[in-house]
Amino acid sequence: MMDMWKTMHPLWEYRLWTDLDVEDVFCGSSLREAFMEAGNPAQKSDIMRLEILRKFGGLYVDVDFECLKPFDHLHHIYSFFCGVSNVQAFELNNGLVAACPSHPLTEFVCSKVSCPWVEWGAEDVEPAQRVAHLLAKSTFCEVPTMDGGKGFFLATTGPGFFTRAVMRGLDEARNSSELESPVGIFPTEFFYPLSNVLRNLPSAEKVLEARPSSMAMHHWCRTWWADEEPATQL
Repeated sequence: MMDMWKTMHPLWEYRLWTDLDVEDVFCGSSLREAFMEAGNPAQKSDIMRLEILRKFGGLYVDVDFECLKPFDHLHHIYSFFCGVSNVQAFELNNGLVAACPSHPLTEFVCSKVSCPWVEWGAEDVEPAQRVAHLLAKSTFCEVPTMDGGKGFFLATTGPGFFTRAVMRGLDEARNSSELESPVGIFPTEFFYPLSNVLRNLPSAEKVLEARPSSMAMHHWCRTWWADEEPATQL
């Protein structure tokens, strides 16, 4: 799938990020500790892509993305862009994200890694979540916490976290001058025309899910979902 990205963008510089790049990427980074403490390869991947975008900028795409059209014009217009996912719920997926180096929105998202949602979600935090958090921090009782499983890293570093952080960051920047260049949040059909529940369709049928406006297609390979250890490539 990566060959099509190169065909569509012959003048771009490409980089396949792996575990061998960890030291260079996180040198002097505030996210280094969070990366080292992450217990799941998917969490490490989520954190590393944020630091890559913050430090170098560019377009990050998971290896299971197929490019359908050139992206050059998007980079000329938007300083940051991502897309609404196709998972039967509102979600901004972090599998395809573009940003200028040190973009304010990327900086905001990075600043919230390892921070409990209840401490920065403001009015969006549900009362039950806030109460549970306060009880967990108290010494009066012991509250069970979600400390593992797929849902954990979806909410703490993955698409769930990314959605909350981007939306909160946009809300806080709405009345400031930090976001001088346009930010693009593209509808589902742009990058995610294929629903995650249709990921097992034959390739010939997946193509039919693309729309005239589709620029890429996520194939939902989900190596991180398997019980065995997923690939470490970014």
